[in-house]
Amino acid sequence: MTKAIARAAALLTYLTMMSLTMPLLIPGASAAARPPIVTDAQNGKTIVIARDAPLVIALESNPSTGYSWRLSNNDGAIVKFIDQSTFPPMVAMPGAAGHQMFKFKAIAAGSDSIELEYLRPWEKGVAPAKKFRIEVTVK
Repeated sequence: MTKAIARAAALLTYLTMMSLTMPLLIPGASAAARPPIVTDAQNGKTIVIARDAPLVIALESNPSTGYSWRLSNNDGAIVKFIDQSTFPPMVAMPGAAGHQMFKFKAIAAGSDSIELEYLRPWEKGVAPAKKFRIEVTVK
């Protein structure tokens, strides 16, 4: 099994466990609503969701390297940023990669973009190591 498949399987297993054991705390979201989980595979794509629906972005991160994802663009008029958290590492080893999770809620019909940057926050004038961007259409 390749590393990418192993990582995807670990993330899917973890997300399944999380959805069964821990409610997603997004104000106004019903317990029955399962938020779409957006990953790096959707980078550059358009996501369509209903008004009042939650949206979760889960991106691989390794804080032990000093890098973390940061929300760099979202005006909040259509899709509002709610919270962010960090998943535990994918494997139980010091310094192992995990995932950062960003929670949003669709608050109005229309289109909005969400952009995140993977960088070391203390490095000024240095381009991000990675960028993530999706367009969100709320119907």
